[in-house]
Amino acid sequence: MQKLTETSQGLVLSYPIWLGLVVLAIGVTLAIYGARGKAAPKMRLSYVIGTLAMLWGGVFVLTARVTLTDAGMRNYVFLVKDERLEWRDAASLQLERRHAKGGPVWHIIVLDHAGQEFDIGTPGLSDADRGRVVKFIAAKVPQ
Repeated sequence: MQKLTETSQGLVLSYPIWLGLVVLAIGVTLAIYGARGKAAPKMRLSYVIGTLAMLWGGVFVLTARVTLTDAGMRNYVFLVKDERLEWRDAASLQLERRHAKGGPVWHIIVLDHAGQEFDIGTPGLSDADRGRVVKFIAAKVPQ
């Protein structure tokens, strides 16, 4: 479900904004319905948990992005991940197919000289777009 966008500075992998907004809207709807007096008291905790999960999911989808520039890459998700790698510190590039819920997902793995793995998951990204990302990174990783 990710999309690839080309900018003047490089490539950006992110989720569509509409998806994040839909998830947030579901969270707000759950909050409103759960706050109504007609909601069964036994179900209120379920509404609170559902609301928090959907609101967090919306924030995750809206902020998750991988930015690839001429200088390096950044993998960012609000309060979860903020990884940065400059291309001069990159040692190798791998493409792996890993199993996940809903079927296998391709991951682009960039290793630095210390062996640390920078993982770019590409769920729902087309083969052509994945190829563009791999080609972009391969051109930047020193051989």
